[in-house]
Amino acid sequence: MRELESIMGLKEPRRIIESLIEKGYIERGSGCYNLSRKKFPRS
Repeated sequence: MRELESIMGLKEPRRIIESLIEKGYIERGSGCYNLSRKKFPRS
């Protein structure tokens, strides 16, 4: 979260990440976030 705030200048990264999870674009991984396999299938 700190990186998104300091490097990218996002004001509320937690709210943005939670929104992306709810919409199915990203998933929580082990200490990270990944693109959703449902929205972005791998070949």
